[in-house]
Amino acid sequence: MTDDMDELLAMDPPSGAAGLMDLEPAVWARVDALRARSGRRNARVVAVVVALGVGATNGGLMLASQPEPTEMQVFSVAANLGPLGGLDGVG
Repeated sequence: MTDDMDELLAMDPPSGAAGLMDLEPAVWARVDALRARSGRRNARVVAVVVALGVGATNGGLMLASQPEPTEMQVFSVAANLGPLGGLDGVG
């Protein structure tokens, strides 16, 4: 390869190579595409942050207001009153 700048500039570009006339519009098209993608990414981040905030608020409110036990709690799964509830410790 030659290091002489004049020879490099005088060489014909390879066939199929894009000319420099199309370079600037192509660069600006890519910049615009990246800006649009960045805007969508920011919208996603905002949506996730809002969802986390709503979830944390609802969870905190649910913990702060614990319901009082009712007589219907006998039918809950956590009561271990099923027919095989006593067999959990057997093994």
